[in-house]
Amino acid sequence: MYLHIGGDKVVDDEEILLILPRETVMHSYDNRRFMETAIGFGRVDDVSGGERDTYIITAVPEGIRVYASAVGAATIAKR
Repeated sequence: MYLHIGGDKVVDDEEILLILPRETVMHSYDNRRFMETAIGFGRVDDVSGGERDTYIITAVPEGIRVYASAVGAATIAKR
């Protein structure tokens, strides 16, 4: 099944590894380092329209992909 994560982006729910609220990423040193590395390797797609609230980490054939979404983590988890 596909999951709408914001904007015009949908992802296969079987590819989702983790859904993290922005606060969790900002308050954890390890999570911030992971995000900095993902950004450095060009693995982050911003579908938030500038209001990042949630990060969705997926495993795709090309490797790890991170999506920044304006949709809340609880809302995405309910879908």
